[in-house]
Amino acid sequence: MWKDKVKHRYRWAGIQDKFDELIFELTKAEEEEEAALYLLRLHVENEIDLSFFTEREKEKVKRLLRFLIKDTARHRDSIAKVIAELKNKRQPHAG
Repeated sequence: MWKDKVKHRYRWAGIQDKFDELIFELTKAEEEEEAALYLLRLHVENEIDLSFFTEREKEKVKRLLRFLIKDTARHRDSIAKVIAELKNKRQPHAG
């Protein structure tokens, strides 16, 4: 989990209030999930990472990594939906 503040990460966003801050905290979380997906996929596809396991162990590790990939993708998608809903709620109040 990245420790930087959303106001520093998204300086360009012009965060005005706690509602904006929440949206960008969730955006940051979505980006963290995306980074985790990238790393998990690298491990599944990299035979060097798995070379010290037996064939049976490799299959177990790959199965576990695939489960984590699926679960992480589901988290990322859920966060994206919440962000979209919050942005839609913000629209009538904007301006």
